[in-house]
Amino acid sequence: MNLNDEIQIERPPEEVWQYIQSPALMLKWSPRIRAFVPVSWGEPSEGYRYRIRYEMIGRESNFLAEFMEYQRPVKLLIHLSGGNLPVKGYIQEVYELAENVGGLW
Repeated sequence: MNLNDEIQIERPPEEVWQYIQSPALMLKWSPRIRAFVPVSWGEPSEGYRYRIRYEMIGRESNFLAEFMEYQRPVKLLIHLSGGNLPVKGYIQEVYELAENVGGLW
C-alpha cells in the first residue's frame, strides 16, 4: 500500500530540510511522534539511525528508523521497522523537496 500527499510550504528548501531531517524537530510538526532516542551520533546522513515512539492505529509502539537515502536538501527516505508491524514488515517515508514559485512543493 502506498499513501501519497503533497503540500506547498512557503519557505526555502534548507529551512524545510532542517525540520524533516531532525528527529527532535519532527516532534514539532508530527503529532503522532511521542519521543525519539538517537542511536547514531553526529550529524544526520545516510545510515543515521534512531529509535522513535510513534502512535499508529490508536496504539503507541517503538520503531527503529534509519535514513536510507539522504540527498540534502532534495530527498530523504526514512525506513522504519519493528514496533507493531508484522514480522519483516516496514514503513518507508519519502520526503522530496522541489522549488516552486513562492515556496516549495
